[in-house]
Amino acid sequence: MTNKIKRKPLILTGAIALTVLLVLASTFAWFTANDSVKNKLATKEGLAKIKIQEVFVEPDDWKPGQTITKEVSVINPGSAPALIRVSFMELLKVNLPPIGESTIFDQTKEDYGRRPSVIDNSLYSGADWFEVTTTANVSKGGIKLANDYFPVKVFAKYSDSGSNGSYSFAAWAPISGTSYDGLLQEVTYDRGWDSAEKMLTLTNIKYITYQGIVSAGADWSVDKPLTADINKSVAETIINTSLLPQYADTNGNYPNYIQLNYDNLTSVPTNGKWFYNADDGYFYYIGLAESGTVTPNILASLLLNGEADGDYYSNLVFELTVNLNAIQNTTDAVASLWTGATGDLKTALDALCES
Repeated sequence: MTNKIKRKPLILTGAIALTVLLVLASTFAWFTANDSVKNKLATKEGLAKIKIQEVFVEPDDWKPGQTITKEVSVINPGSAPALIRVSFMELLKVNLPPIGESTIFDQTKEDYGRRPSVIDNSLYSGADWFEVTTTANVSKGGIKLANDYFPVKVFAKYSDSGSNGSYSFAAWAPISGTSYDGLLQEVTYDRGWDSAEKMLTLTNIKYITYQGIVSAGADWSVDKPLTADINKSVAETIINTSLLPQYADTNGNYPNYIQLNYDNLTSVPTNGKWFYNADDGYFYYIGLAESGTVTPNILASLLLNGEADGDYYSNLVFELTVNLNAIQNTTDAVASLWTGATGDLKTALDALCES
């Protein structure tokens, strides 16, 4: 077989470990994908030579919205024909966006790796600084808060120079119930100032937190995505719906942006095509992997949607493992080892078996 792609296909017997560094534009860091293959072989010695063949064109600068070639097929350089199927495993790591919390920092954020931005308030605890409350401080020019912003505390420093005097402000929130108990974290806010009333109003209060990382793994043979969902990353779905539901699609944030694109995939078992079986999470090749042949591609490319958010997807790590399973083409082997193959799929596989 002649490979017209300039990059030489990577063919390994036991495993393919392919690391790709994909840069995501100026606000994105590196996107990394790793691909490896495990052979689960049975019955005939000749099947041991069956392996994954991959063509991957590594980009110099992969940006959201660009499609990257990632062609995956199966080659049989051995002497025995076989039936084959593949399944995927994923590992995805994404950032927790540094958004503000509407309540005091809590243990659930800590569990996901988020950390509060702890501050040292000693700079604001000297004699010149004082706490501002909803009661006017007459001795400090009459300053007061429009509302009680508990648990946020507001401090001010007053200078009586000039005709009206001037203030400097600082605000923070105490942390409780975690390993940071008793410490303070920084808050941000929008400030309104009524000079006539000497009244300070705070809106859009947010607690600044460091970006943490949350990760999820997915084994398609266990998680078994629906046929309608096989273009999506299962691990990404797990993160968005189970680990971080507050960032889910219903809030307008972070739908499935990682896309898997296929070749030669059919909705019904068809000779010479691949068929996804939602009952067991495997892609079956409806044909014999004959000696000295290569199957049509199952995977064609990967895409990171152009709408991918920089905070969430920067420093993203995505590992995709392709697991190969080959068996002898006998009806007994299909019935014994591929129990998830039923109905029309089993009929199509049985038709490929030795009599």
